[in-house]
Amino acid sequence: YDVPKATFALMIFVSRSNPIGSLSTSQLERIFAASDEPIHTWGELGLKGEWATRPIHLYGFTVDNDKSQIFSELVFHNGERWNHGLKEFSNAPGLGGADAGELIVQAVANDPNGIGISNVHYATPGVKALALSTREGSAPIAPTRENVASRRSPLTRAVYMVMDSDPAHPASPAVVEFLRYVLSRQGQQAVTQEGNYLPLPPEVAERQGRQLTAETR
Repeated sequence: YDVPKATFALMIFVSRSNPIGSLSTSQLERIFAASDEPIHTWGELGLKGEWATRPIHLYGFTVDNDKSQIFSELVFHNGERWNHGLKEFSNAPGLGGADAGELIVQAVANDPNGIGISNVHYATPGVKALALSTREGSAPIAPTRENVASRRSPLTRAVYMVMDSDPAHPASPAVVEFLRYVLSRQGQQAVTQEGNYLPLPPEVAERQGRQLTAETR
């Protein structure tokens, strides 16, 4: 959910002064992708008054970063590419260098017109994370630990264990037993206690357990 340098949850940040409270994933697509119907101003997102004509400034990870790749996979459609206005960040050099996610949040905090992709670990009082809906008119979902763990969050990402199930090269019994343990109630509790990653929703763990059994008979 919020562990730096791990597969942390992706979230959308704007300046604390920005009155917007939520976005839909289709709006995110039109903001961050080179869309046929691009959104360039905050007024196009419904903001009024002085905000109506303000341009939207984009901040994110380098487009070849795994976080950018999963974002584009979840949000973009039909082979869309990133908006050329995106300002890309990578980790600062050196052992003590800031993470890209931290630099993105700092940029948004310093730019009232900014919007960025990062994680709550780097959040500061100068920014806020937006709730997201999966379609126009649906209830926005806040990026809480519970909503990320249940996969209700539209920007949910997962970590996979990949196993060769070729009958000619069956998996080691030890590997299969380890995976059974990971998917078991005890294994998922161990994930929770370790703390770096979130456990699977129970129905997902059960489904994956059935798949493991079917592929290792």
